[in-house]
Amino acid sequence: MMKKSWKRFTPLFTVDKLSEGVDLPTVNVVLFLRPTESLTVFLLQLGRGLRRAPGKDCLTVLDFVGHIHRRYREESFQRLSQNPSILNDLTEILVWDMEETAAGGIKPELTFTCPLELHAHYGIKDIQVVFGSATLATSGQRGVGVLHFPDKKVYVLLITFQKTEKEFSPTTMYANYPISRELLHWESQANTPQQSTAGQNLIDHQAQRGFILWF
Repeated sequence: MMKKSWKRFTPLFTVDKLSEGVDLPTVNVVLFLRPTESLTVFLLQLGRGLRRAPGKDCLTVLDFVGHIHRRYREESFQRLSQNPSILNDLTEILVWDMEETAAGGIKPELTFTCPLELHAHYGIKDIQVVFGSATLATSGQRGVGVLHFPDKKVYVLLITFQKTEKEFSPTTMYANYPISRELLHWESQANTPQQSTAGQNLIDHQAQRGFILWF
């Protein structure tokens, strides 16, 4: 019988004590429980977890008071864009990520420039950023299986082949499965009948010089 292994962690709760001037590099989770209208205070609180430390690969931020709204995003990026040290770090990370990509560098044949590669892994946010529906001003759609980008004549279909009743409701247990190397069975959403505009766009996408991308 295998014994369970437990990982120890140390929680630390403060009220107006660790907002600034304290350096705890090993902090890897930050919980926001204090509302503030000050972007400076918000950034100072967030900065408690942004220090780098050995064995620390990311920071998890749990925001229980809704700090991450549009004004904070826009002002934060404006400040970051004026910080050469942070920009150099971001550039280094992006270069490393490009060199470490597991994709083969094959681009889909589209009528417009697209940085996405075939046989790569992308999240819904990545896709929406590429097609311009997620920006600093808007976070884009969430919880949807079909994304439509009319200006590009592109439909993006997000598919999960292995579904369980625990993770999917009965109305989203679509029958999606590969038939062969060239054919895929895809079941449209209930609100997309064949006669609808979206249904006709999907059926006649080639005649309309449109594209369907599968993820």
